[in-house]
Amino acid sequence: MLPNALFSPLQAIVRCKIKKAVLCIFAGALSFSASAGIKFGANGHVGEYPLATLEEQFNLLKDLGAKSYRLDVYGYETGGMNALRSAITYAQDRDIDVLPVLVVKPNSSESPQQHYTRAYDLGYGVASRLKAYNIKVYELGNELDSYALINPCETRDNGFVWPCGYGAASGADKLDYKASRFAQVKAIIEGLGDGIRAAIHDAQRIVSTAGWLHYGFLQRLLNEGVDYDITGYHWYSDHGDMENAEGKNVLQILANMGKPIWITEYNRRYGSYDNKNTEQSEYVEQMMARLKEVATLYNVQMAHVYVIMDRPWMTGTIAHYGVVEMKQNSSDAWVPATKKPAYYAFKRQATNSTTPISDLVPTAFTVPSNVPAGTPIIFKASVKNNGTKTVPA
Repeated sequence: MLPNALFSPLQAIVRCKIKKAVLCIFAGALSFSASAGIKFGANGHVGEYPLATLEEQFNLLKDLGAKSYRLDVYGYETGGMNALRSAITYAQDRDIDVLPVLVVKPNSSESPQQHYTRAYDLGYGVASRLKAYNIKVYELGNELDSYALINPCETRDNGFVWPCGYGAASGADKLDYKASRFAQVKAIIEGLGDGIRAAIHDAQRIVSTAGWLHYGFLQRLLNEGVDYDITGYHWYSDHGDMENAEGKNVLQILANMGKPIWITEYNRRYGSYDNKNTEQSEYVEQMMARLKEVATLYNVQMAHVYVIMDRPWMTGTIAHYGVVEMKQNSSDAWVPATKKPAYYAFKRQATNSTTPISDLVPTAFTVPSNVPAGTPIIFKASVKNNGTKTVPA
């Protein structure tokens, strides 16, 4: 859900809802056993949190037990790269990796070669400037599969016209992607990967999808000889059970591709929107718990929750995915205010804590409209004082 994914249409009737603590994540019983090697991280948008300093962001990540911070990168201009280098420095001081997601937006009026050229330039430009920081894993675009999906009334490669009364294709079949648009996003992926490898010869490259049944996109890339190293996938609560989505074991299908798996986004759909803090917390905890159980079976190495902080300046339901709630200070600027229950659910799983989740629920906290600059904001939990923040001027 980095830049455009929040606006991707749902391709299925929601069959799995989170209500009254009924969760549909994976088949089989859940337990809270120790990790079999999987690591957990979070997504973030460094430039969107100007009043949450990098130090504060990475202190939160360290406290969570996160091992990776997934960040979107659009260019390599001096200002942006300096900010990214600063983030990497703060991360490495805390034993946290940074996963850059290199974002190139498709343009329907450009040829595949033009897409490749733009992508190669970004890939090489970013990777060459980060080489000294030992960043060895890069993600090639974000949810590019959604752009290529067959829409109603469009024609598949085999001549079949997708019915006008249907929604977009499920993504499970390799022909569920419009040939012309697929060629464009394929060129982006190849351009980014080639540019990165030209700068860092042993860099690992992730290709991800928006999730659900979109594994057909990855299978088509592999069939057409696209080279990458790690299978990325996104999963949200309305996608259902990852081991039984529409009767498909998606994790097994991904594992059969022969590459390590990184779940680069996961969360309850819409996060805590509409006061669903408990439902978000339960989904995050049980998702992580099950991934820990099956990590070795499917070679799942990393999973990033989306997202570290709310984005309340966004529209409606997409504003509340964070595990940290934001409030406005006296100047109407957004600042971190409360660690949500999902924060503690993540921390419990990432650190293999045995503290009952009921003992980690934070107290309610509101930043009054007249809070003066310099006033401490206290993050509270029922069993531990987790430090203070200051309302910026």
